[in-house]
Amino acid sequence: MRKPRTTRPALLLSALVLIAGSVQSQEPAYPHGAGPTVLIDTAHHNGDPFEKNAARLEEDGYRVRELKQPFDREALVDVQITLIILPLASRNALPSPGPPTQAELAAAWRRPTPSAFSEADITILREWVGEGGALFLVLDHFPMSGAVQELGTAFGIEISNGFAFDGARLSEQDVAQVMAQGAHCTPQPSPQRPGLERLCSSGNLVFERAEGGVADDPITNGRTPGQRIESVGFFTGSSFRLPPEGRSLLTFGPSFVSLLPEVAWQFSDKTPREGIGGWSAGGVLRVERGRVAIFGEDGILAEPLAWAERHPELQNPQLFMNALHWLSGLLD
Repeated sequence: MRKPRTTRPALLLSALVLIAGSVQSQEPAYPHGAGPTVLIDTAHHNGDPFEKNAARLEEDGYRVRELKQPFDREALVDVQITLIILPLASRNALPSPGPPTQAELAAAWRRPTPSAFSEADITILREWVGEGGALFLVLDHFPMSGAVQELGTAFGIEISNGFAFDGARLSEQDVAQVMAQGAHCTPQPSPQRPGLERLCSSGNLVFERAEGGVADDPITNGRTPGQRIESVGFFTGSSFRLPPEGRSLLTFGPSFVSLLPEVAWQFSDKTPREGIGGWSAGGVLRVERGRVAIFGEDGILAEPLAWAERHPELQNPQLFMNALHWLSGLLD
């Protein structure tokens, strides 16, 4: 008897069940509450919920603290890893939580983009990493990238304060057609904004191991075969260039550019751009006795089960945990 044909929805559901099961069944890296202490920064207008990230790290055995004031040596006592997510200076901070209005974006997300960190913050963090601490930086496009430029410089990292796009798929006409009033990328086609749709598709890309976009590295290989990274999604973030001793995990191809608008999401055919071919979207660096991991887009922080439902072929959540394990000394 011939078996009934399996439908595509059924196949997709089966795949999601397998992915969700694998996420839930992975053994924590450490016994509960016995892992390294992670300090999560919430003192610099950070744009990601503390509770969500703390819960995820605690599930892997890490101990978590919250930083609610500027950095000082006392706050870093007994801390092994500091996690900084989407910081902003007060000048560029949005006035309220939740989705911003077009007027709020236009007023806050414009140049200049001063450092989110004081000179004292940067000095303390640089010294702490050199003495053996581990720093995890999660950026995004302008202005979040600009807020971390001075901190990056302290570690020899050059950060482009812009939006990373594939120049080969980005025509002047596409840029000119993007609407100026708070335009933002959307996965849905927009007949009223065809240029915006094409521009967004130019910024959404997948780094593939098979094509050289994902490096062959202990971090991308993971501690088990199930943690091996083959593909990672990137959705209009920023780019950076590591010093020679750094290791790029996700590398932009030769056609990529960084668009540098005066106001976020307001592009025109006159918007400045710079080439970022060979630059990184994710990488790591040893600094004396310490370590630094940096990613240019916050999709790396996606919640595993929700991500598996939306992007079952992409391994962003696993790459985040692999990088965290490298910072912890579990991967070398």
